[in-house]
Amino acid sequence: MGTMQWFGEPWPSAELRAPVCEDDAERVPPPPPGEECALCGNPIEAGSQGVVIPHITADRTSPWISWTEIRYNHIDCLISNVLP
Repeated sequence: MGTMQWFGEPWPSAELRAPVCEDDAERVPPPPPGEECALCGNPIEAGSQGVVIPHITADRTSPWISWTEIRYNHIDCLISNVLP
């Protein structure tokens, strides 16, 4: 995964896209029903916008780091965790 993947409609609008959602090749299908936002814990509902971020998972039987766990994040949650 080289660039950030995103889901939902482009933001702030289809005409004026944020850099993360300029490339439709990085757009992924919305998460499965019941999937929770990794940041707020609330379900990601139909029509939500956000990004997909790989998370490190602990595999205590191996010295290698596993990036296999993919987590979905609401765009509002991600922004609120970055901005003061």
